[in-house]
Amino acid sequence: MAQRKLTTFFAAREASTEPSQSESVAEELPSEDECDMNLSQGDSESSFNISPDCDCQCCMNVATPYHPLEVSDSKVSHAHQSKEREDGKLKTYSRKIQPSWYDKHPWISVCTSKYKIFCTVCRHAKQKNLLNFSKCQSSTFVEDGFGNWRKALQRFQEHEKSMAHRETLMKIAASSSTSIATRLSNECEKNQKLNRTMLMKVLSCIRYLARQGLPLRGHNNDIEGNLYQLLLLQAEDNDRMKEWLLKKEYISPIIVNEIVALMGQGVLREILTDIRSSTWFSLIADEATDISHNEQLSLSIRWVDSHYTIHEDTLGIVQLENTKASTLYSVIKDILIRCSLPITQCRGQAFDGASNMSGVRNGVQALVKKDADQALYVHCLAHSLNLCVQEVAKKCDLVCNVMELIYELVQLIKFSPKRQAPFDRLRK
Repeated sequence: MAQRKLTTFFAAREASTEPSQSESVAEELPSEDECDMNLSQGDSESSFNISPDCDCQCCMNVATPYHPLEVSDSKVSHAHQSKEREDGKLKTYSRKIQPSWYDKHPWISVCTSKYKIFCTVCRHAKQKNLLNFSKCQSSTFVEDGFGNWRKALQRFQEHEKSMAHRETLMKIAASSSTSIATRLSNECEKNQKLNRTMLMKVLSCIRYLARQGLPLRGHNNDIEGNLYQLLLLQAEDNDRMKEWLLKKEYISPIIVNEIVALMGQGVLREILTDIRSSTWFSLIADEATDISHNEQLSLSIRWVDSHYTIHEDTLGIVQLENTKASTLYSVIKDILIRCSLPITQCRGQAFDGASNMSGVRNGVQALVKKDADQALYVHCLAHSLNLCVQEVAKKCDLVCNVMELIYELVQLIKFSPKRQAPFDRLRK
């Protein structure tokens, strides 16, 4: 009897005559504000036909809902059902799949061969063998299909609230969720990527300030320093950088000094590559005392490139224990060895006129000539000019008196804390 009714139901679908307006009974569908469900459709697995009687597109990929209205499949959009009344007249019901069903119930999937509605979530779980040991299985929306259009919306809501559908959602969510170790690894990788990006910002700011010869830190704290203020300027349109700056990572004095040292080594390596290509070079060295009363030696290299352009590059400043000629020469030789510059290729040396530097027997220039006999010594022209100006100044009484007065004032203020403090206030 049921089979006869089903046959009559789909046979009447192709009837050419339409029922009159008086005999037609319209089915009123519920409003748009019925239950709404946001369901993830899941990833597409390999083709697995859960309905062996259907080889159409609708059942080939059960992980994706099939909505025939979207592909203009009009033959499954309507269905007519006829029923004989007591008075002998034929009463016809017209049913239609509403587009609002797909919005309210996104798990709906229509089979074009069976003209039935299936649950995409439950079929997908069945395909992945997640319902093998379940006690709440329902075959209506999984295997047989739903075709009672009159009670469609009611059955849809009942299926959404059923234990079988809820259990399916939980099992799919559990199977697709990532492990704690994976989440921790992804979060760690995300933080590493952010730190690398922010570190590159810090490096670019340090390189800019070093290139312009500007100080990186302030007098009292690092917040007022040029480096931190330049980073704040770049973070005006970057919220993530603002949050990162609050941590103050990679901008501590120790790290910044290390970065500057590494940059200096990189610049020095490039300079040394050019010096080695020119083969010959000359030494320029001078010893001085800084404000902390530490003896320091500055060593520079003078060389000529292939275009006959003269260059003078400083290799470094080294603190000394004493100013003996042997100590100075050992420091110079050590720097040249570290820079892979053979001292035998030295063709000139320029120092001041002090005995420890220019001594013919035990001076630095004599020790250099023992290893490089072609290294010609030249008295530094800048020192020669300084000595000349001093001798001229001594012959002029006015200049000599001014220099002596300035020297006495400096000594008067410098060695007296009581006079130094008022002088500092006046200077500010």
